[in-house]
Amino acid sequence: MSNRNIIGDILTNHVQTTVVNGAELAMENFPFDSEGKALWMSEAFQPVVSTQATLGTVGELDDFGLYTIKVYTPTGQGTSAANAQIEALSKAFTMGSIISHSGVNVLIESTTPSEGFDVDNWWVTPFTIDWKARMSIN
Repeated sequence: MSNRNIIGDILTNHVQTTVVNGAELAMENFPFDSEGKALWMSEAFQPVVSTQATLGTVGELDDFGLYTIKVYTPTGQGTSAANAQIEALSKAFTMGSIISHSGVNVLIESTTPSEGFDVDNWWVTPFTIDWKARMSIN
């Protein structure tokens, strides 16, 4: 499994195990049926850049990227449910926190909730996480 897949899995697992509020997570590039749902989320994992952090045969890379969770609620029902889910995401991904799994540490550098918008009868509120992880080259 590549470094980027490991980091993506760590972030996805963190959402699934810490941010519930009755919301299912539509995982990236997997089938998902939103019909009948009052609250759900989707994810987009965006590795941005890898830079060499240390030298040698056991060198390390610093990986940087974005992980966006979009919170979906039905249009015309206000923003309370979406705002509560964004608040739960903010608590789960606190700036400066480290999420660890199998010897990999993902540092949460910043988080940004964005203005909501209407798409296909859903009110969509994005929440973007700026992350960094140091991984072995090998």
